[in-house]
Amino acid sequence: MKDLKEEEVFMENLYLISGDDEYEKAKYIENIKEKFNDLKKGINYIQIDKDNMHMLEQELSTYSFFDEPKLIVVKVPKKSNDDEDTKGKKEWLTEDLEERILDKIETITLVFIEEGTSKGKLNKLISKNGKVITIDKKKPAELISWIQNYTKEYNVTIEKENASYLVELCGNNKQILENEALKLIDYVESGIIQKEDINKICIKTSEVIIFDLTDSLGKKEINNALKYLEDLLENKEPLQKILIMITKHFKSVLLAKVIMEQGKNVAAELGISPYPAKKYSDQSRNFSKEELIEIFKNLAQLDIDSKIGKIDLKIGLQKIIMS
Repeated sequence: MKDLKEEEVFMENLYLISGDDEYEKAKYIENIKEKFNDLKKGINYIQIDKDNMHMLEQELSTYSFFDEPKLIVVKVPKKSNDDEDTKGKKEWLTEDLEERILDKIETITLVFIEEGTSKGKLNKLISKNGKVITIDKKKPAELISWIQNYTKEYNVTIEKENASYLVELCGNNKQILENEALKLIDYVESGIIQKEDINKICIKTSEVIIFDLTDSLGKKEINNALKYLEDLLENKEPLQKILIMITKHFKSVLLAKVIMEQGKNVAAELGISPYPAKKYSDQSRNFSKEELIEIFKNLAQLDIDSKIGKIDLKIGLQKIIMS
């Protein structure tokens, strides 16, 4: 989806904003808010989430002071079969609430926000009576173009190759990319962003560090692999999360190897973009299938042993890397 501009936000009264690009979703909501002359939180600007969903019906029935236009933003509870908070609870969007929404929507602007793909009763309701917007994360090629245009606004140039490297290094989260781009813009001061500037200024995402770590393991560069483990810890990643990330990564590398042996397309079979698919494929060539299975088993056993106090998790990760 292209970048959202202010003129693209129509003054509807009922919205559903979904998708996985939290950066663009937040921008869209800000553009809606700018259509109001004076928003006061708690008075004519109400925020509702899973902890106070019961307040929605009340807020729909309550007028703001001095009849000021009222905006209600609702973060819809994420459904999950494993979510203890939602078990045993009734569906929040009842028929009575649907009727109340349609009855009050002429005088109140109501914005629902959903994570991921929107479907079900809420989508059906707003598709018929309002505006449904789906905002998904951009593909790497689109992000590269966006970075080049963004830096250009500040009279700073970044070549396509270096913009691509920035995306590889920092991931596809636009908020993170914007923050890193601004740091680079301040650093070069109306100049040209070079690869060495990116290496000096920007912070790698944990996912990128995981690729670096496994690259080092594949090349038998144990000291580098241990350094990347420390980098993950410096990124404030919990040890248990690091274990999960490494285990998930090696599972993907193993799957990539099996898929390649079958002559199939890794990106299509795993449902991922070409960039990580190429990384998994390249790394799979550094290991035999038996080695990958053994690593995966060792990581699973470490998870069990660390939880029963048999081994310290950090020491266990270091031992696996050194082995």
